[in-house]
Amino acid sequence: MWKRFGITTGLAAAAASKAAALASRGETVGSVVVPTPIGLRIEVNVERTWREGDYYCSSVRKFSGDNPDVLDGAEIVSCVKPSQSTVILGGKGVGRAEGEWVRGSGGYAISEGARRLIESALKEVGGEYEVIISVPQGEELAKLTMNEAVGVRGGISILGTTGIEWPVSDEGFEAHVRAMVCEDLSTHNGELVLAPGNTAYNFAVKAFGHAVKVGDWIGVALDEAKRRGVKNLILVSLPGKLVKLSCGMLNTHSKYGDCRIESLIHSALLAGVSFEKVKGILDVKSVSEALYKMGEDEASRTMKVVAEKALKVIKRVVDAKVKVVALDEKGTKVLGVAEG
Repeated sequence: MWKRFGITTGLAAAAASKAAALASRGETVGSVVVPTPIGLRIEVNVERTWREGDYYCSSVRKFSGDNPDVLDGAEIVSCVKPSQSTVILGGKGVGRAEGEWVRGSGGYAISEGARRLIESALKEVGGEYEVIISVPQGEELAKLTMNEAVGVRGGISILGTTGIEWPVSDEGFEAHVRAMVCEDLSTHNGELVLAPGNTAYNFAVKAFGHAVKVGDWIGVALDEAKRRGVKNLILVSLPGKLVKLSCGMLNTHSKYGDCRIESLIHSALLAGVSFEKVKGILDVKSVSEALYKMGEDEASRTMKVVAEKALKVIKRVVDAKVKVVALDEKGTKVLGVAEG
């Protein structure tokens, strides 16, 4: 059965920004084509275009394809004006991440991947712009998401690494993961590299030459790997998913539970982080905030323990040589490695 793909809030913001930038040059369009980092170019319909003072504004509707998503159909607005350099800010309905650990974004919940999508779209128009992204119904929609639980308040997050939302159902994605695990094992002589998301996947491919993106379905991938006689298994993960796995969650989706902060505190104590620093992360909302508050050295030591705990969980499922690689949030630095 065919499934419809969707676009992320980040790609919607990029499309709205390109349309607004074109409007600032006297061109009003009914749709725009925006680039993605995976080479696809996506055409997105423009809902409306108008002017507010010095700003030119356009909006598009987020489209979630066949994924159940409370943000499906949400209006994403971008207002731009020519500037000396490009800066991307959040407006009404875009959440703000609380705490000093949020760096380089003015506190707005606009991910680096989403910013790159916006910047790439603007480059196709030319020039530099001040960009303000807003979501008219963002505050209400945010109440239906997990944003507040991770310390983002006042609106939704603008996210997206590839810009594309893959159509996912539980049964469909499980079958997809099992098929990809089988293919990776047969292609690479019994070696399997797993990565939960896009950032970890990109790192894994560069480091090991191949990988299977499994989302939250780590347990399904391990089960299929066991059935297929995996010899060598490597897991590459950002901190959030890895902490969940380390406390035994083989499906890391939030609907199955959340042990992140409790497990991270346990790992920090095992790593010898001072009690005073551990007390400082008791009330954090996210793993990122906790690691930032610990400091670089303590964060690395803690994630080494997290990797060791995750290794034990994996070894309970598969009889193979296992390596766990814990990355930082940006997926550019290795915080800890465990092997066994």
